[in-house]
Amino acid sequence: MGIVFIGQAPSRTGDAKDPLGGRLAIKLAGLLGVDESVYFEKTVRMNVFDHWPGARGKGDDFPLREAKDRVAKVVMRIPDGWPVVLLGKSVAAAFSVKADYFKWAGFVVVAPHPSGINHFWNSRSNRERARKFFRRLADEL
Repeated sequence: MGIVFIGQAPSRTGDAKDPLGGRLAIKLAGLLGVDESVYFEKTVRMNVFDHWPGARGKGDDFPLREAKDRVAKVVMRIPDGWPVVLLGKSVAAAFSVKADYFKWAGFVVVAPHPSGINHFWNSRSNRERARKFFRRLADEL
């Protein structure tokens, strides 16, 4: 068994064929406490959008109505029984999941969006809380 990570969309320069790869792969593998090779081997990674939806403010746009329409396609690709990590409150909203960070709702959990512009990551205690959660999650690998 492994872990499913679901993000928003590729970045402006991201590769749609490599969801949650690049810098995000390094960050997520580090949080899990595993090598990148283990991260790629033991996780399924997907985005709600397969294209960059554009910019909005300091970050990327995430048209929620369109995202909700895409959720069914994403759900069909989730392996049975695998835990699912929704990366960010916007992704959680697209899946109609209302949960605090790191609180399981069945087999789904919401984690902070891993982007550097997310203020969650500015707090040392938040980073430690995330690290502890992801290390426990890595035990599923």
